[in-house]
Amino acid sequence: MAHDRLLPLILRLALPSVVGVTVSAAYQLLNAYFVGRLGTAALAAMALSFPFAMGITAIGQIFGAGAASLIARSLGRADDHSANDYASHALWSAMVIAGITAIAGWQLAPTLLTWLGAGPSILPLAVAYLHWLLLGYVAVVFNMVCGFIVRADGNTVLSMTTQVSSFAMNAALDPVMIFWFALGIEGAGIATFLAQLCGLTLYWRHFAGRHGAIVLSWPSVGRCGCRLASIARIGIPPALNTLLAVAAMSMLNGFAARYGEASVAAIGLASRLAMLAALPLYGLCSGAQAVVGFNVGAGNWTRVAQAVRAMVAVALTFAGVYAGWVVWQARTIIGWFAHESAMIEIGSRAILLFHCALPVLGVQQVCLLFMQAKGNAIWATLVAVLRHGLFLMPLMALLQHAYGQDGLLFSVAAADMAAGLIAMVILYSEMRQIDKASRLCQVNGMGAVE
Repeated sequence: MAHDRLLPLILRLALPSVVGVTVSAAYQLLNAYFVGRLGTAALAAMALSFPFAMGITAIGQIFGAGAASLIARSLGRADDHSANDYASHALWSAMVIAGITAIAGWQLAPTLLTWLGAGPSILPLAVAYLHWLLLGYVAVVFNMVCGFIVRADGNTVLSMTTQVSSFAMNAALDPVMIFWFALGIEGAGIATFLAQLCGLTLYWRHFAGRHGAIVLSWPSVGRCGCRLASIARIGIPPALNTLLAVAAMSMLNGFAARYGEASVAAIGLASRLAMLAALPLYGLCSGAQAVVGFNVGAGNWTRVAQAVRAMVAVALTFAGVYAGWVVWQARTIIGWFAHESAMIEIGSRAILLFHCALPVLGVQQVCLLFMQAKGNAIWATLVAVLRHGLFLMPLMALLQHAYGQDGLLFSVAAADMAAGLIAMVILYSEMRQIDKASRLCQVNGMGAVE
């Protein structure tokens, strides 16, 4: 972490994370592919359930992202005891809260789905699918927090292996449950539930066998409040980002429902394709965060600056190439999932507008995770709320009212561009301060800057 060549080190840690989170995105597309064979109503039901799947990640992010930053910095200071303590508090607290939330979600699912725009033909399908997602909620959160912990320890390969194994099981079970057992969309939910149990088993074996640097134990009650406050302070910004994304997605689906099932299904597919790019960018930053956090803890600011610049270069390159390809092949891609002409037409426009600002959003992701790695909760919160909170939801309300469905789609592109450009300015300013601190360290012969 402290001495290896930076770009190879970042790629070695980030690539398994990129593969893992890309597989997580492929979960959604895989389910959409099979459920799409059941018709537009089933696909629309899955789209309306999607915000719940995103919301599931919020608890995992609060405890996982917060613990990951603190674990990496503790390891950089050679404080293994604190690293273990943060991991233990994060995991067990997340499990308790996840269980409570799953029970509440089960009871409120029909009401919430109706509020999101589910009509009589869609509601039973959406409820059946969502109930199985909620059953696996605790396993999902367990896997998320464990993934953050092992990545903070530098073990991104285990995280990737777990996610790929779960995906493989989901891919095998989807057609069996949906078609062979004739369970329909409910079968897709059952397949996802069983796949998450597979991931839970792999992580349990890792920590029970003490195969990594992090050793889990029952958290100390005396330090619980202090540890959880530190975890939440860093973990809330990315979780807030996810919750705002859920609110924005719900709002987007609600507006789309005014234009029919084809609009809901097409916009839902375009959103999943955008997520397929956003998650690898997140994986890049998540894997590299261990390097940044470790060197922040060690006070090596020159190496911190070099790592962030490398992340920006890789993020811009990947996002630009992916966005260009998806926009070029928009009609072909939407045709893989849909056969109705109205859905293909709406989906093609949505794909174009949802991807045109993707490169600058890559920089926003780097900026957010950099602030987390530093432990800068204020700036992390600001960056987190930019896209969905400050821009997307207000623009959706205004432009949809003024220009209808086209205004709704354009609001996504406008919000993405505005948020990305502001994040670029924030990151540039932060990097100038780090460069100045690094030069002062070199002049004064100091090893760290507080």
